[in-house]
Parts: sequence; structure tokens; C-alpha cells
Amino acid sequence: MKPVLGNARYLVMIAVVGALIAAVCLMVYGFLEGGKLVFSLIEKAEVTRKGAKEMALEFIEIIDLFLMGTVFYIISV
Repeated sequence: MKPVLGNARYLVMIAVVGALIAAVCLMVYGFLEGGKLVFSLIEKAEVTRKGAKEMALEFIEIIDLFLMGTVFYIISV
């Protein structure tokens, strides 16, 4: 039984590495989405109330990606 429990740490490492990969992917994707949003806002050069609300909503969704990435990173640590 002792060897089985000793080797179980490798099984846990799979979950840790998976959570770390998920965290990195979410952070990179959030960064790319943020950059894409900023460039599209500069390209439009339009200032309206409706545009401001849409922009705020999109930035909230991007922040959500970063928060999920942070949670996955903390889980992997």
C-alpha cells in the first residue's frame, strides 16, 4: 500500500500542471482580447453612451478571464 500512496503524488502533479496550463492560457487569451479591444476602439474613434456601455461590458468580460486565470494559478500553486 505504501508504494501506491507514494506514487499517487504523480497523479496529483497531472492536475497541478493542468491547472497551471489553464491559468497561462486564460491570462494570455485575456491579454490578447484586451489588446484587440483597445485597437478596435482606436480604429472606430467613436464616443457614444452606447459605445461606452459596450466597452465597459467587454472589459468586464476580459477582467473575468484574468480572475479565472488567477484562481487557476492559485489552485496550481
